[in-house]
Formats: sequence, C-alpha cells, structure tokens
Amino acid sequence: MDVQERTVSAEIDWDDVRVFLAVARAGSFSGAARELGVNHTTVGRRLTSLEAALGGRPLLERRPDGYVLTPAGAAAASEAERMDLASHALRRAVEVGEELAGPVRISSLASFGERILAAPLAALAAAHPSLRLELVGEDRNVQLSKGEADIAIRFGRPADDEALTRQIGEVGYRLYAAPGYLAATPAQTRRFVGFSDDMARIAPGAARLRELMGGQPPTLRCGAFAAQAAAAAAGAGIAMLPLYLGEGAPGLVRVDPAADRVWSQPIWLVVRADVRRVARVRRVADVLAEAVETRAADLRG
Repeated sequence: MDVQERTVSAEIDWDDVRVFLAVARAGSFSGAARELGVNHTTVGRRLTSLEAALGGRPLLERRPDGYVLTPAGAAAASEAERMDLASHALRRAVEVGEELAGPVRISSLASFGERILAAPLAALAAAHPSLRLELVGEDRNVQLSKGEADIAIRFGRPADDEALTRQIGEVGYRLYAAPGYLAATPAQTRRFVGFSDDMARIAPGAARLRELMGGQPPTLRCGAFAAQAAAAAAGAGIAMLPLYLGEGAPGLVRVDPAADRVWSQPIWLVVRADVRRVARVRRVADVLAEAVETRAADLRG
C-alpha cells in the first residue's frame, strides 16, 4: 500500500520513527542520512510515511538553517526518544551473557572524562573483562576519520562530516572564585583566569569569556579547565567553569550565588562511521550516552 493511502489507524513503522528521530537530532536530512546509512530520498519517504500514519500532521518545519520540530513533532520526538531507549534496553537484554571483546578508544575533555565518564566505563570494563577500553583526556578535537579514536565526546557541534553525531545533553557554565579573593577585591577591579593562546583558538567558550572580561587581560592563562579551577581557588581571579567542575569544588564559590548560568553548550556523542555497527562500540556509546543523560540536571544547571 502506498504511504499516501495510509489512514490514521495505520500501524506505525519503527523504521519510520528511527528516521524521524535521526532528523530531529541532526537538524538535517543529510545528517540523518549519514547516521542511518541511507540516502536523502529514503529519509524523505520515511518521514512522509510517519506523518501519514499520524494523521497527516507535519512533524518538521524547514528553515534556512535546517529542520525544526513543530509542536506535534516535539511531542512525537519525546515519545520516539522513549522508544529508542526501550530498543537499546531490549538489545542489551538479549546481549546479557554475550561477551564483548576488543579495543574501544574514547576521546573526551580531560575533566569531563574524569568526573562523568570514568566510573560508568569502569563498570562496563568489569562486566566484560575482554573489552579493552581506553579513555583519553585531551583538550583538542581528535580526527575520528583518521582513526585517532572510535568515539568522542565533544562540547559544541562537531564539524566532522564523516562521523555519526548525536546530541546527548547540555553543559552549563557559571563564574567561580575563591571566597578570599571576592572579599578582598572590589567588583570593578576583579579579573579573570583565561584560556591559553592555543585553547583560546579552539575552545567554544573562549568568545563568551572574552565578552565577560570586557577587554581586560587575564591574570593567568591556562590550557585546561582543571588548571583554571586550581588557579581561581588559589586566588588568581574569576574562572568561567562548567558546573560539573565548579559546583562544590574545594576553595571555590559562585561569584553571584543568585545568578543564572553565564553560558551553555551542547554535548555531542560522535562515533566513527566505519565502526558504528560493531557491537562493542555500540555498547560503549550507549553507556556514555546514559552517563550524560543520567546527570542531565546537574550538568545543565
């Protein structure tokens, strides 16, 4: 039966839902097509099929910068995410007792890997002794297409056209400093801890930090968030830190406890295209996504 002839009572095809969810996540037909390994025509046909099965309501609206969800699409996407999680749970239930083996290399910002990813990866490694996991903390965007990693966690939208991407969360930032520094330094003379020159060229938050600094030079430049936090705790100035690092950090308090976040950015899971169907890589990717989604409220603020 042609998709145009479907009625509201037609059965919903899970493959149609998967395509819709991929477009919702990627914001484009091309991104969804890369993720699923299909062509643009298939993406369009599947979306038409799903909309017909749901009574003809449009789920996506095309804009110059990509596709956005309509109100009906937002409601459908929420339920589709639950279906996707259930499908992963079903696969894991079937894989219980199936040994995963072999190497998986994961690249992440060092502080994020230490605070958020290390514990769930350790649990996965304990459950599968033949799985050889390598968590590499680095403050650069590795090139997955060159085999530098199998999976990467990145802040800000990736530019790698050959990798499969999925937004899995959001990280918020606030301003922190040592209590003694705040007490001894008038607000108008307070200065910031900044990024090193190399990091300032690639860090997505560098532009926002420059705005906050208002043309003042930093008291100290550091390459990593952990170093910025340590410098601020030692009294070097104010640091713009992700919440997972700044909240509850020894020697640091919020500059303005009542203030909202000063910045935020999306967290992306990136998987090398040529290994996306390998069971051990899929399982690690699921664990990483769950680790971020479980901490969503704390990370976002």
